[in-house]
Amino acid sequence: MLGMVKLVRDGRGVSEVMAAMLLMAVVVLAIAAVAANIFGMTNVEKPPNVRLDIMDHPDAINPAATGENAFIIRHMGGDRINYNDIIVAVYDSSGQMIYNSIVSEDTTNLTKQQMSGTAYDDNFFEGGEQIVATDGVLNQAGTYEIAVYYKPTMTLLYKEAVMIS
Repeated sequence: MLGMVKLVRDGRGVSEVMAAMLLMAVVVLAIAAVAANIFGMTNVEKPPNVRLDIMDHPDAINPAATGENAFIIRHMGGDRINYNDIIVAVYDSSGQMIYNSIVSEDTTNLTKQQMSGTAYDDNFFEGGEQIVATDGVLNQAGTYEIAVYYKPTMTLLYKEAVMIS
């Protein structure tokens, strides 16, 4: 029996390997939880849900002036938008941008109006209000692409081809 080696059944080696594997699993889960928490903190701003309509202004803004061309952007419902966050852009028939401005910064060419009823908060574009663009934006009659963008995300809210007369 000297040549025979007696094998001892000892579970200590197995338990060390299992402990190391369990420790690695806990560390991986902890890292995954921290990463999910950090990446979940990103605050992606969503554009407002709004219904707009753009049309040629039916009347001359200043009847004494000749060649005045204007258009109206109407808020037909949905979320209200801060005037600081609205960009109006106008493109000519060849697609060239001929005008763009933030509504709150161009009070000469873009005027805020209430369509009917009582006025709302002056800082926000809400349902029942309109923005009138005067002849400082358009210099002649024709067809224009008028676009409204949401400034924080530069999302196009509405774009329409309008015949200005």
